[in-house]
Amino acid sequence: MLRKNKVYIDKKIRVNMEKRGAIELSTSTIIVVILAVAMLILGLTLVRTVMCGSIIGVSELNEKIKQQLSDLFTEQSNIVVKEASNEIQKGEDYYGVAFGVRNTLGKDSTFSYTVEAIDLGSCKMNKVQAENLISIGKNGKTPLIRDGESDYDRIVMNVPATTEMCNLRYRINVKSGAESYGSADFDVRIVGKKISGYVC
Repeated sequence: MLRKNKVYIDKKIRVNMEKRGAIELSTSTIIVVILAVAMLILGLTLVRTVMCGSIIGVSELNEKIKQQLSDLFTEQSNIVVKEASNEIQKGEDYYGVAFGVRNTLGKDSTFSYTVEAIDLGSCKMNKVQAENLISIGKNGKTPLIRDGESDYDRIVMNVPATTEMCNLRYRINVKSGAESYGSADFDVRIVGKKISGYVC
């Protein structure tokens, strides 16, 4: 009788240990799966950020962008563009080009600017059509800029899916009153839709 009870107890202990092992294994598996999913999401987010950053240009004028523009100013350059060369996919309706204006007039001043197409390159479109690709920031005016300080703005390009693939050059002309203050150029290369264009 005692032997039967001992066998029963041993069997029960073994079953309980197996159950506990299975529970521990299941818990470990769940934790591993959760960590794997979290890493996958983090990785996809990082890849998406990198990919989208390259196809939408400057999406907002944050402090990081302003600092990058500030670093581009030189004694000879008071108007700067963040990216001198921009690749825009056909169908992109919100590609941002950031630029900055620094006041070196020796007094507080406001500035006006206009953006024009100066080189149609290989494009068959005319100057007006090229300039119509600019949806925001074709012209504008800065707030009062203190002497020695800078202001920043953004030009937004809208390139319809039917636009031909070609190269363009634009110029940002800046004036102080009626006087020319300076200019800066940037290039636009219109390309076909890529995989990243469907992700972003």
